[in-house]
Amino acid sequence: VLTLIECCLAKDILTSKEKLFYTKQVGMSGNWTIWELLCLKSSNVGVLVACSKLVCNAMENFKDEQGQHLSVLSALCNISKIHGDWVPVILSISGQQITSLFHYYGTNYLDSATFKKNRMSACSNCMKVVMLSFQYMVSKAGGVLPEVKAQFDADLASYLSVIFETLVSVITYNGLPNQQNDSNAGADCLLGQMCSQFFVHVLRASPASFKLCVGNLNDTSRSVLESSVRAALSGYAVQPSAPTRKKLNIKTFVSSRNKA
Repeated sequence: VLTLIECCLAKDILTSKEKLFYTKQVGMSGNWTIWELLCLKSSNVGVLVACSKLVCNAMENFKDEQGQHLSVLSALCNISKIHGDWVPVILSISGQQITSLFHYYGTNYLDSATFKKNRMSACSNCMKVVMLSFQYMVSKAGGVLPEVKAQFDADLASYLSVIFETLVSVITYNGLPNQQNDSNAGADCLLGQMCSQFFVHVLRASPASFKLCVGNLNDTSRSVLESSVRAALSGYAVQPSAPTRKKLNIKTFVSSRNKA
């Protein structure tokens, strides 16, 4: 079936209406490989919107041993890379499910061999979608008028606050390369490192939104975030047993970066 559809798409003999029909049909059958291909070859985001309920249902069933939620997640990640302008639609349809999967896999929620085997790939795909969504939003910053820039930064911070809380939970569970958390089963510092590097990326690309975001966090989450940023900026150097905690100075960081 996949070969047949590939041939039809290559020869461009399917109409937009037919693509929409077949996309819904393969989604209902759970064949997410073909579904992804049809979405990639379509220029109409309506093929994605038409399957929004199917996508959400598959992703919410994260206990499914067949891993349909992972197939959908991988498909959304690949679609986001090709159809960058579809990112807002992808987030509106499945943003909540993506952050939930990140949390579940990042904190080793289920005690099963299949779940553990897929932890890194699931978190990586979640992070890719998060990163692509952030890059999409930042790309729009250049067209924002000065008088509404503050509102743009606030809106971006509101979105990032949800992401940051999820990433903090992953770091708390797994630790960092210089702060491995061996007390939690299956803790993997590489997952914590992935999250801390995203924090640094946001700090560098959008310091105003980062500062607002940090201000919205509770004290515990803020402490984890600031500690992880300092660790990332230091190259995860091993800290003394009782380090003196310093407040992360965003203004100083930005100023030194601009001078460089």
